[in-house]
Amino acid sequence: MIPVARPVIDNDEIDAAINVLKSGNYTSGPIVEIFEEQFSNYIGTKYAVACNSGTAALHMVYLYLMARGKKFITTPMSFFATVSAGLMTGAEPIFVDVDDRCNINADLIEEAITDDVIAIAPVHFYGHPCEIEKIVEIGNKYNIPVIEDCAQAHGAEYKHKCVGSFGFAGCFSFFSTKNMTTIEGGMITTNNFELYSFCKCIRSHGMTDRNTHMYVGYNYRMSELNAAIGLAQFTKLNKLNDKRIENSLFLQNHISNKNLVLFISKNYVKDVYFWQPVYTDKPKEFSKYLKENGIGFRYRYNEPLYKQPVLDYLYDGQYLENAERFSGKMFGLPNYPGLTDTDLEKVVEVVNGFTC
Repeated sequence: MIPVARPVIDNDEIDAAINVLKSGNYTSGPIVEIFEEQFSNYIGTKYAVACNSGTAALHMVYLYLMARGKKFITTPMSFFATVSAGLMTGAEPIFVDVDDRCNINADLIEEAITDDVIAIAPVHFYGHPCEIEKIVEIGNKYNIPVIEDCAQAHGAEYKHKCVGSFGFAGCFSFFSTKNMTTIEGGMITTNNFELYSFCKCIRSHGMTDRNTHMYVGYNYRMSELNAAIGLAQFTKLNKLNDKRIENSLFLQNHISNKNLVLFISKNYVKDVYFWQPVYTDKPKEFSKYLKENGIGFRYRYNEPLYKQPVLDYLYDGQYLENAERFSGKMFGLPNYPGLTDTDLEKVVEVVNGFTC
């Protein structure tokens, strides 16, 4: 069985973790601060705030911007955390249809803006940058902050600039299968000092010091152990991404099955291929075929987010054409740095043999 994803963990990460365990210093401290500094420098922002998940990163930014009864514009094609983090503040999403790469359609955002919209939250879906430059221009025109969901896009670039540096904030996940991992963790990147200060406080129970609580906060801290693993991973990020890109280009150049559509990157972005997306009109048959032939896959997403049962009270009957067309028919083929040439050749052989 060729899995769809597998983290790259070797002696660097193991030694880093052992050193922290031996030190006796486990809670958020100097290693977290070093990780924050290095990550913000890489992305190209003044500040970064580490936390314990990508969801926590999104939630803290939403908390800073949102208010009950307000709304934010986002995509219907994403993991639910993109929306749930906003819902937890009492705000409601406005869903805008996706483009031909399953990213939010920037051309449709402006017409969705209303007086109660106070944020735009695009996603760089599967590591492919959305049209973030245009989205930020729209945000600036209406004085609406843009929150970049970069959970699958560490090191992705739009016109040679890292995603996570365009908007008011970028939110990253370091879950175990991401482009780099801290096992569990997240990061906020921003140039806004007030947001930076707020999130540093909110992530640790709203404390400004050990005895003073300025906000009702959360325990969203990243541990020294997670940060040490993250620093070891971070030194390899470009190399890991290069291998993902190489893998996807191999698949794109060798898969010739006319029953499938492979998504190819635009030439002005650096796509870091969290997965290699494939579209098919025969999802049940394709998933059964891949399982029978030992090929792991991602299946994204069975329904647009507005069809999640928890949102029935808001969006019953909503229909967005491209979201409906893509949902339940998008697959991610195996793509991780540990794939061998033999693995890739096997994926190509199996996928090319699919008939329907």
